[in-house]
Amino acid sequence: TDYTKDVVYLKAFFGQMLPLDVQTPHVTQYVTLGRKAGRPVRANREKAALSSCMSWMVEYGKGDLKFNPCKGARRNMETARDRYISDAEYQSVYDLASPPVRALMELGYRTLQRPSDILKWTRSNIVEERGQTLLSFRQGKTGTAVKIALTPTLKKAFDDVAAARKVSSLFLICQQNGSPYKFSGIHGMYRRHVAEAGLKDFGIYDCKGKGATDMYHDGVPLADISA
Repeated sequence: TDYTKDVVYLKAFFGQMLPLDVQTPHVTQYVTLGRKAGRPVRANREKAALSSCMSWMVEYGKGDLKFNPCKGARRNMETARDRYISDAEYQSVYDLASPPVRALMELGYRTLQRPSDILKWTRSNIVEERGQTLLSFRQGKTGTAVKIALTPTLKKAFDDVAAARKVSSLFLICQQNGSPYKFSGIHGMYRRHVAEAGLKDFGIYDCKGKGATDMYHDGVPLADISA
């Protein structure tokens, strides 16, 4: 699996280095090796995760660390993604997908929210305000409070998942036993469906991008889509 390859990749580079042993040139070398291995963006994200750990250690005086070695380390260049998923491509994966994956695709497409946020939604996020049923939540990345009308299409996505599981659950998208999905678990399922459909370069985040693009094509102002 890709996860196994990543673990081997990390161990091969860092071995048994302690945090105090890691210097800025090591981080730069790691990011460079990631680019050469065909995983430049993933390497950038791993550098960001390492930087968060190091900053925490410096702030709280852990491990005798005096500075964050990730500061000043070069990151790989990233370009804006311009892959548009056609209706036929979307439908081909949707038709093969299990109810939880279908729900995640539809909710990403129709609400433009991050999969990690969608998987945290529970019944308590569905509220009634002024005679309207809303999805009310805070985005995990930005902390922004968001309210989205629960349309019949969105409600059907939740209902389909509920019908497929064996027990009731607080989570709107969950496993058959009622426990919430981890992103890695449901994303692995999604990737298998994409492969079964014979497609490549179709990530779960592309559902969100497709939704925003389709809204624009339908005449929704860019300011509204951004908000």
